Amino acid sequence: MKRSTLFLEVLGATIVLAFATTFLAARTSSNTIIPTSSILQKLRSSGYSTIMRLKKREGYYAVYAKGYDKRPAKLIVNSASGQVTKES
Repeated sequence: MKRSTLFLEVLGATIVLAFATTFLAARTSSNTIIPTSSILQKLRSSGYSTIMRLKKREGYYAVYAKGYDKRPAKLIVNSASGQVTKES
């Protein structure tokens, strides 16, 4: 009975340690923030001619823009990597 309890405690501690390490690595890598001017330049070069709104959130920018076809799009831009994801 004691062996199984010890095993579960070690397993639980290992899982917590793995989660904490992953969480801290993600927080450390997100400390580098790309400036807003670079984000705007990247969006314009990607075909979004009109940037209507850009909001800074924790870890990303929420962008409302129109492409060359004048259709509105909601974009999510990773503030550390600059990767653009079209939401709608």
